[in-house]
Amino acid sequence: MRTISIDRVVDHAWADMFALVLDLERYPQFVPGCTNDRILSRREITPGYTEIMSRMTVGLPPLQFGYNNRTLGDRDARRITVESMDGPLRTLHVTWQFDPVAPGRTRIGFKADFEFRNPIVAHLASGAFEALFGKIVDAFERRAHVRLHAPLERRGPAAAARVSAP
Repeated sequence: MRTISIDRVVDHAWADMFALVLDLERYPQFVPGCTNDRILSRREITPGYTEIMSRMTVGLPPLQFGYNNRTLGDRDARRITVESMDGPLRTLHVTWQFDPVAPGRTRIGFKADFEFRNPIVAHLASGAFEALFGKIVDAFERRAHVRLHAPLERRGPAAAARVSAP
């Protein structure tokens, strides 16, 4: 299994970033490699705890694939998790953590654990997949800048990305 972790401080409130990441319907508009995201169901399990089932198509031709996923948004924990339910990945577990560091500033922790079912596909796609995760976090920061009007020049320290493999 491979893991990628990215930590970044952004000049936006945690609740705004949380809402932006939980707005799956808009992903095809700005998330690199996301070509389609069809919401199958959305429900609030308890106040502040949302479950979204969706069918997402991601990747870059010729390595595109679709999969069903379950997204859980927990406002109290300031966390969003995503689990793949099928597709070419044996495992895909993504966690977004939003921790306020000052008024209007948030430390975003992004962690993705993934493993392809097919070792040949893993060999071909793992590097591209890791690069794509970094671009995804960048895309959310750019989207926040556009939607929330904060200057990118004030963004926190450069992203720290860690990739590990067994």
